[in-house]
Amino acid sequence: MSVRHPLMVVGIEDRNLIVFNLQNPQMEYERLISPLKYQIRCVAAFSDQQGFLAGSIEERVGVHHLDDARSSKNLLLNSTEKVVTYILSTLLGSIMYITLLQLLDLTDSEVKGNPGAGSTGRR
Repeated sequence: MSVRHPLMVVGIEDRNLIVFNLQNPQMEYERLISPLKYQIRCVAAFSDQQGFLAGSIEERVGVHHLDDARSSKNLLLNSTEKVVTYILSTLLGSIMYITLLQLLDLTDSEVKGNPGAGSTGRR
């Protein structure tokens, strides 16, 4: 679960995601099936409340925008796409960049091309 008021994103069984608008929490804003192939491990709402990231046990990350006009920017990322995470850092801001690195189990130094420095050792 991830909350950026008024957005709340909840990952549930069978790769389902429920999005709530906390200004009307009794009603689901949107229910969708994750484009990820396997079980959802974590979710993180964008700081601008316009979408979220979902990470799975297969080490992939889905970037999902709630606005249909921005749906062309939805992405599925493999954890080896380190260059894409660096580009996304400029689009998503520093908070979402750190969250994306955590979802991909990377460090900032690995993305910038220095794989040994600051590595968590969890590979």
